[in-house]
Amino acid sequence: MRLTGVHLPEELIRRMDMLVEAGMFPDRAEVIRFAVVNMLREMSFDSDKIGNIIKEIVSLRAQVQLLSRQVEELMKFKKNMRR
Repeated sequence: MRLTGVHLPEELIRRMDMLVEAGMFPDRAEVIRFAVVNMLREMSFDSDKIGNIIKEIVSLRAQVQLLSRQVEELMKFKKNMRR
């Protein structure tokens, strides 16, 4: 693993220390590691969701374009039938 330094507000450090003192984590570094890993997992899930939404939008847009062309053809056909 590589070392990365971060500056955090005193309140967050105090909360991390409480977790360490309660025995939930061995040290602050593990608290930070746990938080970052979980945040990135959540963001990955969200980006997968967003990707699926974008695919759905693209598909719907194609369907709308197809329907629009069909409506135009029907309008032309109806116009020609009046003649």
